[in-house]
Amino acid sequence: MQIKFGLSKDEILRGYNAFKEAMDSSVSVNGKYISLITKIIESESFNKSPQIKVGFMLSKKKIPSAVRRNTLRRQLKEIYRLNKAQLSVPENKSLIILFSVNSSCAYIIRKEKKAEYQILEKDILESFQKINSMLA
Repeated sequence: MQIKFGLSKDEILRGYNAFKEAMDSSVSVNGKYISLITKIIESESFNKSPQIKVGFMLSKKKIPSAVRRNTLRRQLKEIYRLNKAQLSVPENKSLIILFSVNSSCAYIIRKEKKAEYQILEKDILESFQKINSMLA
């Protein structure tokens, strides 16, 4: 049996309406480079799907190069995949997280062509701690 390492399709937020709904009445957790837009849903309706859904918003305006946007998106997905156990979501709640780039990160990517993986990971882990305190 082959082990899958990627995110499942159920974990990834897709579609314009899903993103728009997630943006309504959400809370932004800002790091130095990455902003996490979070929405906490207190409902039993997500029992069949995962408790955490993630989306990645990288605008063409901030990062014009498609190659750099896709590289950053892959880095963010990998950081989330490896560290999603850091988020502790109670059973009666669901969480939607949208990853977005701050202007400081966009500037680094435009100037130096890539962002350091360790810096992004540290920034996201600090944001995860803030989210955990909101969930408690």
